Amino acid sequence: MMFYTHLAFSVLFASLWLRIFPSSDAVLFIALAIFFGALPDIDTSKSKIGRKFPLISTIIGFFFGHRGIFHTVYIPILLFVLSSYYFGFSLSAAILVGYISHLIGDALTIQGIKPFQPLHNMEIRGFMATGSIAELVLLVMLLVIDANLVFRAIG
Repeated sequence: MMFYTHLAFSVLFASLWLRIFPSSDAVLFIALAIFFGALPDIDTSKSKIGRKFPLISTIIGFFFGHRGIFHTVYIPILLFVLSSYYFGFSLSAAILVGYISHLIGDALTIQGIKPFQPLHNMEIRGFMATGSIAELVLLVMLLVIDANLVFRAIG
């Protein structure tokens, strides 16, 4: 279920970003945020994105483990810097917003994340178990907020 929660977080963060920094490419912005909101879980073959790319997922998982380097702040910053060079600020911001939304979502789970490893072992852990009733409640709340933001944007 966390996959859908990540998607809902991505839409929320992208929508909020676009309210502050409007873009002529709003649909592309949201699409990129959604994709990069799911991408960090490429480090496990059990995730939806990992099952779509099993070889890549298995290799990344073997070398880095789940919620390892792909769940730190370094990857989104690197992606932002590299993509800024090729795509400009707006689309790079979509990549950053989506990826960071994933990290925030995982930080809310009991398993948590270590956003600065291996340089620092600080851990951020939340209140909910993945797949729990608490996550379902969060997902429903996010979907209601997302729907409200989308309806405001189009109407």
